[in-house]
Amino acid sequence: MIILDTDIFDHLIREKAEVLLHREAAMKADPDVKIVLTMVTWCEAIRGRIDHFLKAEDAIGIQRAGDLLRRTLLQLDQFEVLLFDLEAVKKFGELQAKKKKPKGRADMLIACIALATGAVLATGNVKDYSMVAGLKIEDWLRSP
Repeated sequence: MIILDTDIFDHLIREKAEVLLHREAAMKADPDVKIVLTMVTWCEAIRGRIDHFLKAEDAIGIQRAGDLLRRTLLQLDQFEVLLFDLEAVKKFGELQAKKKKPKGRADMLIACIALATGAVLATGNVKDYSMVAGLKIEDWLRSP
């Protein structure tokens, strides 16, 4: 299983070449691979698009923001979304007690879900996650 971090999901929507190539390579290597999102990414994606839409200053901005919100909702519907379950809560407690952990709360929550499921985390923010022991990370912003 591969979990897409929020930045990678955003790049996927915008069809960034490196992300598309990584997704294709992962599916070619294992046709049964599950590529999923976390509830954290779901929340961040929706919140960001709604904020962008509500803050648009002119008709063109509203149209663009509305289109991006629509595309995001359509993309979100194509993914299984992992919830923050009891095992992730346990990982959160363990990670919270450590000195070295992701700085951002969202990154920490995503890391906990990845640890709890044993999934690989696809991210472009390797630095943010590299201090988490046992977390499997792939940099999907580098050429595969």
